[in-house]
Amino acid sequence: WLSGPRDSEKIRRLLYGSGQYTFEKMDRTHYVAAAHHPPQNMLDGDEAGQAFDHHCRLQLFGHKHMQWISDSHSTVRLISGALQPDRRVPPWVPRYNVLQITGQLSDKENLLKVDIYPRRWSIEFRQFMADFTPEAVQQRHFEFFPT
Repeated sequence: WLSGPRDSEKIRRLLYGSGQYTFEKMDRTHYVAAAHHPPQNMLDGDEAGQAFDHHCRLQLFGHKHMQWISDSHSTVRLISGALQPDRRVPPWVPRYNVLQITGQLSDKENLLKVDIYPRRWSIEFRQFMADFTPEAVQQRHFEFFPT
C-alpha cells in the first residue's frame, strides 16, 4: 500500500488487492480485518467492503480521525479516532479504544464476544476518560455466533 498527503476518498488511488479480502470459509473461525485506510478510500473499496461485511466479525480502520462504531447482525466496524489529531482541524478530540475479545469454543458453541471501551480526551479534567453512551454505558458489547 502506498499513500501520500494528497490521497483522499475522492482521488481513491489506493488499492487493497483481492488477496486482502478473499476469505476461506473455515469452521469455528472468526475473521478480523484491520487496515489504516477504510474501504471508501480505496479503488476496490466497494468489493472489499462487501467482503469485510460478509466475512469479518470485527473491522478496524483508522485514517479518518473521526471515531464511530457501527454494527450489523454479523459485523462491527470501528473507525478509530486519532490519539494525536491535528489541533488546527476542528473538532480536536484525541481518542483511543481498548478492545477485549473473548470467545467460547466447544463442540456446541462458537461464540465471539467483542467489547470496545472508547476513550476520549477531557479538556476539563485534562485526562483520557470513558466515552459514555447516552445511556451511561462505557463499553460497546457485541456477540457473534457462527453463520
